[in-house]
Amino acid sequence: MTELKDVEWHHYIDGKKDKGLMSDTQAYKTVLHDLVAANGIFTGKHDAKDGSAEFMYGVWFVMEQIAFGAGEYIEFADMFSKNMVESGDSALPF
Repeated sequence: MTELKDVEWHHYIDGKKDKGLMSDTQAYKTVLHDLVAANGIFTGKHDAKDGSAEFMYGVWFVMEQIAFGAGEYIEFADMFSKNMVESGDSALPF
C-alpha cells in the first residue's frame, strides 16, 4: 500500500479560490460519500432484469477500491452487496 500523503486541492468560495490540504484518506471519503449520496448504481441498486451484471461487478470493484482508501470497506461492502441482492430479487418473476 502506498504511503498516505497530503494532496493539494482547490475550491471556490464566493468566487475566490481557496487552497487547502486534504489527506488521501479524506479525499477518498469525500468521493465515496458523494457517490453514495447519489443513491443509484454506486450503491448497488440497478435494473437486474434488463441491466448487465458484468457492468455492476465492474462498478462494485471500483467502489470497493474507493471504500478501502476511505477506510470504510466493510460498511460499504455490506451495503453494496445487500442492494445487489435486493435488486436481483426484484427482477424475479415470482
